[in-house]
Amino acid sequence: MRFASRKDKWVNPFFWAAALVCYALAVFVAFSDESPGYKIVFFLYAAATGLFAQSYVTGTEYIIGQGQLKVRGGIFLRKTIPLDSIVKIEPVTSREGATALSKSRLRIHYGRWNYVDVSPEREEEFLEKLQEAAPHVRMSPAEAAPARPG
Repeated sequence: MRFASRKDKWVNPFFWAAALVCYALAVFVAFSDESPGYKIVFFLYAAATGLFAQSYVTGTEYIIGQGQLKVRGGIFLRKTIPLDSIVKIEPVTSREGATALSKSRLRIHYGRWNYVDVSPEREEEFLEKLQEAAPHVRMSPAEAAPARPG
């Protein structure tokens, strides 16, 4: 089952603006009077940076299936977690860089010391599907959870 990331209000404008600025710089340099080598390198760099920013906001998702939780953050960030290695899930509030586009997150502890933060749009359904697929996982009490935006 596929779940898109919940996004805080500032996320879409910020990442789309960053992508558009990168694309505008790429076009500006492409039509500048600089040397061809400089133009090619800067154009590719600016366009790739814009693509990364755009893909992060449109391509962050979480997939539960085939005994795995796949966490995708844009085109570069990928993590596959075997469901049998998940130990505990707890709600957290964090601004730490992660594959979660909201400060209200679920922290998934797996292995001995590892964790990943996720912020699925349909959090209740995500937790139900994860509990069905991995019944051994401990869920932190709901009363410890921070208030979730609706």
